[in-house]
Amino acid sequence: MQATILLTSLAALLAPLALAAPATAGTAFLQLQIGFDTYTSDTEIAVPGELVFEDGARSLIGATIGDVSGVADERALTCQAFAGEEPVGEPLTLFGEFTVFDFGELVDVTRFTCGQ
Repeated sequence: MQATILLTSLAALLAPLALAAPATAGTAFLQLQIGFDTYTSDTEIAVPGELVFEDGARSLIGATIGDVSGVADERALTCQAFAGEEPVGEPLTLFGEFTVFDFGELVDVTRFTCGQ
């Protein structure tokens, strides 16, 4: 009986120490430039998250974040393009300029990461 009371008391004391669950992931919608004046729309990536092109790299000129959904702090959001393990261009932001990767030349982008 005393052991049960002791365990119940310990559980009550430890309850406030439980860690909060991570915030629900939002979504960023990337606009990708695939050719001269040719763009894709609404390529979705989880925030935080990674988008890997499993079927091969995408030849891109540049990209931008077109919109977001469910992101707690839009100003803190950045996404980065990668060619293999190397970052390509400057990080993308929702309120920034369109990022051109290699002076307007096509770059084989293998993945994007996004986070806050």
